[in-house]
Amino acid sequence: MPTTSKSTLKYTLIVLAVLLSLSCSLFSQASTPVPPAPTESAPTPLPPNPTTPPTEVQVEVPASVDQVEVDYVYTSELITVLYPLYGDILDDFSIVTVTNNNEETARIVIEGEIVGYTSLAIDTVDVEPYETVEIRQNPLLIPEVIDDLNAQKPADFHLRVSYLDQG
Repeated sequence: MPTTSKSTLKYTLIVLAVLLSLSCSLFSQASTPVPPAPTESAPTPLPPNPTTPPTEVQVEVPASVDQVEVDYVYTSELITVLYPLYGDILDDFSIVTVTNNNEETARIVIEGEIVGYTSLAIDTVDVEPYETVEIRQNPLLIPEVIDDLNAQKPADFHLRVSYLDQG
């Protein structure tokens, strides 16, 4: 019995090491060749790598309507095999922060989708006066397109936040 436990532990550690190395290679940026050091004394800054997009995109200025402020962050890259981990192990795909600076409760509807790749995620929340609420969404991948997601492809992420007036 102890031999089985040791072999199971060894197998688990090997699988964990392989998964960690795989995840590191998935999340690491593409290497950029470093030019030789200049002969001058002042260092030359390297230009940004245009092929490596940021992993998060955030709105510069929160949108505001009738004293209801909305700010959001979303993930700019979707890795198909890791998508089920969004919201559990990884951050959520999108996070919308709503702040109600009114005397009355505000009813907010948040709709998000990756056009052509996910179903529409819809959340309706009531935000109490002077309260801030985070709404986290992970739109579900459409099963028919999962097999087609084997290479990097551009996509549009649509996010709509609606403030319902009088319900």
